[in-house]
Amino acid sequence: MTDKDILIIGAGLAGSFTALALCERGFKCRMFHTHSDHKSSASMVPLALYNPAAAMRARKGWQAETCASHLEKAVRKLLEYGTPKHAFYADNGVLRPALDEKMKRFFYDSTQNEDWPENWVSWMEADELEKRFPEVEHSFGAIYVSAGKTFDTPALLKQLHGLLEKEYNCIIQDEKVHSLKRSDEQWNATTNKSTYSSNKVLLAAGSGSFELIDLSNQKHHQVKGQAIEIEKPVTKDNYPSVSSKGYIAMLNNKAVIGSTYEHHFDNLDSTEKGIEILKNKLTRTFTNTGNGAPEVKSSWAGIRITTPDRMPLLGELPGEDGLYLSIGFGSKGLMYSPYCGELLAAHIQDGRDLPFEVSLKRQLPPSD
Repeated sequence: MTDKDILIIGAGLAGSFTALALCERGFKCRMFHTHSDHKSSASMVPLALYNPAAAMRARKGWQAETCASHLEKAVRKLLEYGTPKHAFYADNGVLRPALDEKMKRFFYDSTQNEDWPENWVSWMEADELEKRFPEVEHSFGAIYVSAGKTFDTPALLKQLHGLLEKEYNCIIQDEKVHSLKRSDEQWNATTNKSTYSSNKVLLAAGSGSFELIDLSNQKHHQVKGQAIEIEKPVTKDNYPSVSSKGYIAMLNNKAVIGSTYEHHFDNLDSTEKGIEILKNKLTRTFTNTGNGAPEVKSSWAGIRITTPDRMPLLGELPGEDGLYLSIGFGSKGLMYSPYCGELLAAHIQDGRDLPFEVSLKRQLPPSD
C-alpha cells in the first residue's frame, strides 16, 4: 500500500471520471460497483442529456464552458481509445419547446440575458419552429441548444471502464461494499468476498454512500426518478432530443422519456402512475402522437441525490482523514462529473482547494 493507492466505492459517472483523473496522475485505483445489477444507480439511466440550458429557466449552468471542455476531453479520449462515436453519444442538440407563456418568457430571456458562448443557444419563434420541427408543440416557440448532446450512459460507462482497466490497470470489481471502517490509520472496505485496505477512499456511491458512513451533517435529499423506453416519435436521423417539462432523449434507434421527480417513495419499482406521467410528457410535447399512448418497451427507476443548492458535495470529510466524498450531482452528472473529477483528483493528490460552490465545506457551520 502506498500513498498512490485509492479505493473508489461507486463506479458511476462521479466515481469513474474521478478515477480517470486520478489514474492520469499516477494513482492505482480499485473500484467497486455498489449494486449487483447497477440499475438503481442514477448513472445507469438508459439515455441522458448533456444540456447546459437546463431547468425551467434555462439558465447557463455553473462553469458551463469549463465543464463542457472537460466532457469533450473525456469523449476525445474514448474516441482515441477506439470507441465508435455512435456507440455512446450523438451531437444532435437539444430542442426545448415552450409549452406555455411562462416557459416562453423564461426561455427567451435566457437567450437574451445569459452570457452564452457563440452558437450554443438560439431562440426560435413559433413560425420558424413549426417550419423546422413540425412534430413538436410549436405554439410558443422554443430555445434550441445546439451545444446539447445525448448519451447512452450505460454504454459510456462500459467504454470508460474498459479504458480504465486496459490503459491504466485500474481494477474494477463487481462487488458491493457493505462495511467501511477505519483502523490503524487505514480504511477497510469489506465485501462479501474480502476486505480491502488503503489510507485513501473515495465514496461516490450515491444513495449507497449513506449506508456506509454517517453523513448526517451533509444536507441532501433522495429523489426517485423513473424513465421508459418507447419507439422513436420521429423517424428522421439525428433529430434533436427534446426537453420541456421532462425530456425525450433520442439516440440511434432508441428513445427514452424521463424523468419523474418523486420525493416520497417506498421502493425503487417502476409504477403505473410513474409510467402514465411519462407518457403524458410525450403527448403534450409532440403533436404527431395522435390519441394512441406510446407502447412502453422497458422501464427504469433510480435514485438521485440532490442538495439544497443543487450543487455536488466534494472533498475530504472533516475528522475522517483520507475519506473523500463525491455525491449530490442530482440530474447534472454528465455536466459536472468530468470537471469535478479533475478538481477532486487535484484535491486528493496535493490538497488543492476546491471551489466553494462544490466543496462540502459550504455546508459546515462557520468556524469561530
